[in-house]
Amino acid sequence: MIAKVGFVKVLDKQEIWWELDIAVKPEFQGKGIGKKIIREAIKKFNKKNIFLEVHPKNPALKLYQSVGFIEYSKKSTEHGPRIIMDYKV
Repeated sequence: MIAKVGFVKVLDKQEIWWELDIAVKPEFQGKGIGKKIIREAIKKFNKKNIFLEVHPKNPALKLYQSVGFIEYSKKSTEHGPRIIMDYKV
């Protein structure tokens, strides 16, 4: 049996790509699935830099840091503060 446990949406922009969204169903969180999804996306989209945005209080921030993303900058949006993170391939 195959179960959908998560997804990733990616927008490819030549030499740089932005990870738009990643989600893992709550019952599957904490099992390394998010890390695996991100690592596979990094391999597939082997670009020079990978950027993403995350709210500072989003629990996914620690996940992104654990796979090697670092803080690049911060910005304010109509939805609140965001941290821009960078992963150098």
